[in-house]
Amino acid sequence: MVLLFYFFKINSISLHPFPPIFIVYEYAKLLQLRINYCICSK
Repeated sequence: MVLLFYFFKINSISLHPFPPIFIVYEYAKLLQLRINYCICSK
């Protein structure tokens, strides 16, 4: 699921040149969600 998300994200980036900060921000948001999910699971 995440791989698909990144696949489409990379495709959209190749079509529309987003700044790298956008990618880092998206990744940070995903990581934050994962960390919160892990904490909530415990």
